[in-house]
Amino acid sequence: MTVTSPRTLGDMRRILLAVVVIATATLLPVHPAAASDVTPQQGRGYTVRATSEHDTRAEKTARVECPVPTRVVDVSATINDGYGDVVLTALRPNADLTGGVARARDAAGSAGTWSVTVTARCVVDVTPVLVSETETVTDGEHTVSATCPVWTRLRATGFDVTGDAVPYEVAPVAGARTVRVGARTLTTAEYSTTAVAICEPAVDTAGGAAPVSVAEPARAVDGAVPPGYGVMPFVLVNEGYAGQSTVTVGPCPAGTEVRGGGGSISGSYTTGLVAVTVDHAAETVTVSGGDYLMCCAYPTVIAYAVCS
Repeated sequence: MTVTSPRTLGDMRRILLAVVVIATATLLPVHPAAASDVTPQQGRGYTVRATSEHDTRAEKTARVECPVPTRVVDVSATINDGYGDVVLTALRPNADLTGGVARARDAAGSAGTWSVTVTARCVVDVTPVLVSETETVTDGEHTVSATCPVWTRLRATGFDVTGDAVPYEVAPVAGARTVRVGARTLTTAEYSTTAVAICEPAVDTAGGAAPVSVAEPARAVDGAVPPGYGVMPFVLVNEGYAGQSTVTVGPCPAGTEVRGGGGSISGSYTTGLVAVTVDHAAETVTVSGGDYLMCCAYPTVIAYAVCS
């Protein structure tokens, strides 16, 4: 497990009893992209957005950097003009939590001109901690989980899948402390799957509750936010058509706001995630997926939102 934090150990001691910080510097390769669009959010830091070049290259990456001294607390991505042929293969913050990266690939090999857009939310009043787990396998289907330390809570999710595999799930689970990432491949070649959790200290100086996750809807009671670790009372599921399906979950319950989210798509080995977007104004998370070979499945998409 890899755990990183932008604060020193001394800083974190002022918030928590003990923290061990292990720094890494794993970065994704980046292709040239359009200039970042930085939008101030009233009392909420900044939204930073960038789009890769719009052309026929099979793989593209878009990257954003947060304005100094803010840190990234969630990352979203969407594919433009991919028409279900293009799937996301990575959506994550960078190693020092100063920006975010999205990568996408033309899995069908038949897409025309397309691009990928990455959006990051950057704030100054949060001390994020990055946790990642990577496993390399040759299995046809594999899942990896990353769990926030016991003194923290999950804020947002991320993933990175290399090789010929395609991610089909990035889901908050286990009481909003764990991120589970699943990937599938049609080949026997080796591939790597990384689950990424953006965590924050669970101590709430304002006396608020721990995050609420939609991952376990049975725990919700009459639409109210349960005390402590709770669960949102809804998970929207929509069975789509071959090639594309979109589901939105939210808004978050009154008194909470959307922090981050994730999604999953069921179906054949040729289904993958096309978009995972967090809308902080609407308090929603929207997820899209598709069957990139247009051959085998009517996929079902589930959208997840982490609220607190």
